[in-house]
Amino acid sequence: MINVENNICLMKTILKALKILIRSQFTFRKPIKKKIVIFDKKSEIYISDLFEKNEFEILDTSYKIINVFIILKLILNFKKINYINYFSEIIKAMSPSYIFTFIDNNLGFYKLKEKFKDINFIAIQNGTRFITGDILEILEKNEKKYSIDYYFAFNDSYSNILKKYINGNYKTIGSYKNNFFNISKNYNKGTICFISRMSDIFLEYSKTKKIEKFKKKYSFWEIELLKFVRELLKNINYYCEKNNLVINILGSSPKPNLEKFFFQDIFNQNDFNFIPKKRKYDSYKKIDQFEICINPMSTFGYEAISRGKKVCFFSGDFIKGSRFTWPLDFPEKGNFFSNSNTYEEVNRILSYLTKVDDKSWDIESLAFKNKLFFHDKNNSIVKKFLTEKNITKKWKKA
Repeated sequence: MINVENNICLMKTILKALKILIRSQFTFRKPIKKKIVIFDKKSEIYISDLFEKNEFEILDTSYKIINVFIILKLILNFKKINYINYFSEIIKAMSPSYIFTFIDNNLGFYKLKEKFKDINFIAIQNGTRFITGDILEILEKNEKKYSIDYYFAFNDSYSNILKKYINGNYKTIGSYKNNFFNISKNYNKGTICFISRMSDIFLEYSKTKKIEKFKKKYSFWEIELLKFVRELLKNINYYCEKNNLVINILGSSPKPNLEKFFFQDIFNQNDFNFIPKKRKYDSYKKIDQFEICINPMSTFGYEAISRGKKVCFFSGDFIKGSRFTWPLDFPEKGNFFSNSNTYEEVNRILSYLTKVDDKSWDIESLAFKNKLFFHDKNNSIVKKFLTEKNITKKWKKA
């Protein structure tokens, strides 16, 4: 039985390796030495603007390009060809002083830090981290403690949780992306928007409308999330019907036609305004025009409330750590948040936000600032850090 299981694992490993090789390009070039390395191509999109163009090099972890020079080096040194060994050799060749990532929930980043005590590893949090289905779930099960040199976090509460598993210097900055946009209070009175969160399961549902087909492909919590959001939207639709309101949908998917179809299926003949996301920062520029925002467990809800928006939070207990007040010791329900998606809760919360004035809202939401959300205008904290550590010349005159 053990041999059969081992053979199955071996076959899976071989098939995975073959898939990588088939879709990859190859280079024989030795990695370029740089003082600053940006870990993962996805990080480059957001944090490369922190540096001058000639100051950094990208460490692409997607395997789209495989470095044969590094592979041969591993073979000649009788080392296993795996994730840690491969990228460790690349880092050695690049010889950086600083490695930055925007993919803060990549456990491999922290594993690589163990190999390089003299290199500064720096993470910038890019999204809200729950326990279910994310890095905290892995860290909870893993008895090992990791380390990092600097971690720029959304809020104090998350830092305090992560410190249990990852040692390091933590700095609260709020959302790095959100910080670059000025806050505006010029909203249209009586307007409501829904913050869309279109993960793959939502888009697939738009094509098939059959949840039963997803049980083998997706986790239990992903299926429950789909059900939860659909029921929430039905209740929002009913609320809008009763109050003669038009819901505005802030799109999030690179497949806007499929995303819009998801909402058409729920709202049927009722009016709704779908706003597709055409560019990466569209949502930050458009959300300020609405008075009330409805958030179904997405990062953007926290970013919106840090901008002073009236935001309501609906969460499901099937995702551990998703309720608005987590990990603080607060009730599961409050004036603008709930762990239920029933019509009664939708009506209660939206009615409250419709009536509460801006001054009262600012006072109420202030009680959660720093602990759950934060806003650092133009990312002054990060820029100050880069200047003081003499990492880049870009912000010396800023």
